[in-house]
Amino acid sequence: MNQSPILSLCIPTYNRANILEKTISRIVSCRSFDSDVELVISDNCSTDNTRQVCEHFAAKYDNVKYYCNEKNTLDYNFIQVLNRGKGQYLKLLNDWCYPTEEGLAIMKRFLLNNKDRNIPVFFTSGWARAKKKQFIECSNLDDYIKEISVMVTFNNLFGTWKSDWDSLKNKERFTSLKLLQVDWTYGIVGHKGALLCNERILELAPEMRKVVRQGYNYFQVMFNNYYAIMQTYVEQGFIKSSTVELDKKHFLQHFRPELFQVLICHYGKYWNYDTTGTWQLLFNDYKYKPYFYVYILMLPFQWLFHASIRDFGR
Repeated sequence: MNQSPILSLCIPTYNRANILEKTISRIVSCRSFDSDVELVISDNCSTDNTRQVCEHFAAKYDNVKYYCNEKNTLDYNFIQVLNRGKGQYLKLLNDWCYPTEEGLAIMKRFLLNNKDRNIPVFFTSGWARAKKKQFIECSNLDDYIKEISVMVTFNNLFGTWKSDWDSLKNKERFTSLKLLQVDWTYGIVGHKGALLCNERILELAPEMRKVVRQGYNYFQVMFNNYYAIMQTYVEQGFIKSSTVELDKKHFLQHFRPELFQVLICHYGKYWNYDTTGTWQLLFNDYKYKPYFYVYILMLPFQWLFHASIRDFGR
């Protein structure tokens, strides 16, 4: 195996052995999963059989690396798994998300073609607002936010050249806000711009739809923490205030399924985050915005055309 593979797929995990086993199986079965790729798994001291699952694959594949933390480090595990990657490019993945056969080949080819350019690369898997474009170049952070908006909060969008990761300072400063990847992305893009590969490369494990997602106040994190991080870059001059206002409008459009679930139907079979105070959070940001009231009135109709209660896909 190469000392420095082109790509490290980095998965932080905790107590989801059954889903993780299927995710790993899908990755290692790809023909493109070769010596140019490594899979790095950082187990946050799971109490289920995660160790046995990962050690089975690590024994079978030289390019599967398994690490287990001595104690649960919460969100700091995201830093740990990326630190453990040896590839030229570090790609963060949830334990329920994996590249397709074609997607892994696309990633490798794109990285090899751009590894000598001094520009951050992100694989947006069709989530950019300019959905029909295969490749998008953003000259600065303001342009990046207009293109990606709230999707920057999705762990599976984050990736970075290892050289940029190693140069990034204060990686842990927003650990308590549960959106570390937002700060990392802004810090990297703010100085260099970004090159987006917008081809669809990822699949979400169908098994995840059967797991109740919970653990924190969802919209408190999304409304308060997301924009608190963004504000620090507004103050540094990387982001325009007008871009923040536009992003808040995009925010409402993006979270149609979740807001319908929280505000109207109170459905929690597969999605049971704490949503206390969501109405107040909405009014804090949107009470003087006429489009907000139109949006709320239209929410049930938008739901019928754009969402399914059983599949939130976030």
